[in-house]
Amino acid sequence: MDGGSTDGSVDIIRKYEKHLASWTSGPDGGQARAIATGFGNATGRIIGWLNSDDTLAGGALERVALAVRHAGSPDCVFYGGYELIDVKGQVQEVFFGTPTIGWVARAIGPVICQPGTFFGRDAYFRVGGLDNSLQYGMDKDLWMKFFLAGIKFIAIPRIQAQFRSHSLQKGHSRDWLKKCNDEELAIECRYGMAPEGSTTRLVARQVHRVLRLTMGRMYYTVLFRIMQHRRIRPFTIDYSS
Repeated sequence: MDGGSTDGSVDIIRKYEKHLASWTSGPDGGQARAIATGFGNATGRIIGWLNSDDTLAGGALERVALAVRHAGSPDCVFYGGYELIDVKGQVQEVFFGTPTIGWVARAIGPVICQPGTFFGRDAYFRVGGLDNSLQYGMDKDLWMKFFLAGIKFIAIPRIQAQFRSHSLQKGHSRDWLKKCNDEELAIECRYGMAPEGSTTRLVARQVHRVLRLTMGRMYYTVLFRIMQHRRIRPFTIDYSS
């Protein structure tokens, strides 16, 4: 699903056309609507989306397939860890996925990374799909729909994707940051999540951090940061879109 790019994207798509069931390029009404249209055309039992600047890790699809077989049903949310990469593809951070705990997810939302996350097609349409009015938080909104519908979240204990951070992406301008924050607040109000500054939200965040610590995931990330940057940096990236 290409939004009418003029940067050579269509030439790249045509290069791989024989491997694609379908593709389109043109005005699409925004990211969420384009993804929703793509899902409407999809025929597989397991679906997910990948933005043009992100990548899947090697073996990610095979691990999802194995997780589906182990679960006995595709009607779950399958997610894993991710690497934060820069514009050149160099790894800057490593984040390992942690299990989704019910009351923590109810308070702050399921803490998972969108790239590398897959879910059952039937479950997707059953919960109402993506909210086409959202421009940034459509993934968090969808995770909450899944969670409140009782869809099971299954963590894959491997790096499943790479999320690219660069100056041209959403969220890097002041206007986009305000829009992102406004949408985050609207989503939290929509689903009755714990408000910012509340004791419930504070405790939920601390429990999630402790969970990462006790599982050993945080140690790997700290070690990676020391090796890459020769210094320890604060944990500031918990969510992505």
